[in-house]
Amino acid sequence: MKQVGSLVFWGFVVLSSILLFPVAVLIWLVTVLFDRRLVLLHRFTCFWASLYTWLNPLWPVTITGRENIRPGTTYVLAANHLSLLDILVLFRLFKDFKWVSKAEIFKVPLIGWNTSMNRYIRLQRGQRGRTPLARRLRTATHSVAAEPSAGGTRGNHVPLPSGAVP
Repeated sequence: MKQVGSLVFWGFVVLSSILLFPVAVLIWLVTVLFDRRLVLLHRFTCFWASLYTWLNPLWPVTITGRENIRPGTTYVLAANHLSLLDILVLFRLFKDFKWVSKAEIFKVPLIGWNTSMNRYIRLQRGQRGRTPLARRLRTATHSVAAEPSAGGTRGNHVPLPSGAVP
């Protein structure tokens, strides 16, 4: 039964990505010249990602404390990356932020291409110092969300390593 549920979920991800990616491209084309931070495209991406938790009755999500995020304040958001759900829940904040993601994600058809259009931050593993991440954090005008890999196992809380974002 779990396999059927998983198949249905991933089928929905593929179908919705095929339908929603062209909308993201259209938003990008219409706004890229005057929306320097790509806020509108990111909000659409938040909607796209939120569909998966809104429509899945097995993933009830309640967001609390959103009011504590002050507009105009820059934050580093870090999750323990226990599951794919961490990513989807952070999108449910509908706040302006840029993801830090490993370079391989940018190559995934549709979703990875949307990641590139949003100008999320590409992390090349093993690089130190003058990386795109370090440069973006030094000049951040918007919040950054990171999913540090803490090597956890399913069902166990994984504490964030000290200095989750280099």
